[in-house]
Amino acid sequence: QVYKKRWYMLFMFSAFAGIQALVWIFWGPIAATTEHAFGWKDSDIAFFNNWGPITFIPMALPLAWLTDRKGLRPTVITGMVLVTVGSGIKCITTNPDYILWITHIGQALNGMAGPIAMGTTTTVSAVWFPPDQRATATSIMYSSQSFLIAISFILGKGYSPLGFSRLKSTFLLVDICILVFGICGVILITMVLHFPSKPKHPPSNSASKIRLDYIAGMKQLIRNRQFWLVALIYGTSTGTRDAWSSMLDVNFKAHHVSQVQVGWIGFVSAMAAVISTIIIARFADIYKRKMKLFLIFLFISTTVMYVWLVLTLLDILTFNTKSLFASNVLASLLNGATSPIFYELCCEITYPVDECITSVILTLPSSIASLISLGTILRTEDW
Repeated sequence: QVYKKRWYMLFMFSAFAGIQALVWIFWGPIAATTEHAFGWKDSDIAFFNNWGPITFIPMALPLAWLTDRKGLRPTVITGMVLVTVGSGIKCITTNPDYILWITHIGQALNGMAGPIAMGTTTTVSAVWFPPDQRATATSIMYSSQSFLIAISFILGKGYSPLGFSRLKSTFLLVDICILVFGICGVILITMVLHFPSKPKHPPSNSASKIRLDYIAGMKQLIRNRQFWLVALIYGTSTGTRDAWSSMLDVNFKAHHVSQVQVGWIGFVSAMAAVISTIIIARFADIYKRKMKLFLIFLFISTTVMYVWLVLTLLDILTFNTKSLFASNVLASLLNGATSPIFYELCCEITYPVDECITSVILTLPSSIASLISLGTILRTEDW
């Protein structure tokens, strides 16, 4: 039986996943403002973002076990508590001597919720949605992260350090932190009041089947070579893309692209990814046997766009902001659309392994790739 409540569940999980992504990337789009207000360096911003993959890796398996044993409700609420505390702790002080370390703690707590925000999207889809809507549902929940990331770039555009004193910039940043904390609190309270683990009756025959338990599922997943090939492709492409996108303000600094311009580039890129992800996922729901063709087309097109972007940044092609804007937006549009297809594809080739276990392990290579990519920024500044 299919329930209308599935759309409420999709909205609430999307709110959780989106706000977790916003808290993670929060400092990247406003790097110039934070460096003006607190005296931080590019390496500090990179380290804040790096807490996402750093904490993701050790937390992935325990949180997959929690979902497998306890269900969606306690797992997702646990994740939302981590995000709320992680965002709230940064509102404690504006003293530059302490806020750096408090921010590290907050980013680490938020990062611990990453495996839940990224890894349980397919579980929500499988438990609440019929087969012909699962890829679409997964894409909407996944796109909520891109949508809130787009909002963060608008914040970066609106809170440029130009025209603000250091003290004024500090107060503006604290005001935004308080606003984000308030939103997190509302989402958490709503989930505590109503966020069931599953419907009374499953939406499909496959959803009614008992999945392998945690240990058996892990063993089967480890032996599945096809899954690891797909996970490697997904991880290297998505992890490097996310790391790059989270540091646009820093990455474009050498070309004198302002925080306002970066805000527009990041916003349009993220929104383009949202739209393309949902459209491609809907096609994947209709043409389930064509997922591989979709991925091949998207990766070839993405490669062309990134080559264009790289050649522009290296001044091999004539550099101008329009070219930078177009290549980054098109690359994000095409590459972002691949993620939900990977999720659904992996759940199909690993069935009857629990969807959460599959999705969490799928995202591990992505976190490792992000960790390496963001780590290069730390090393570069040291040099």
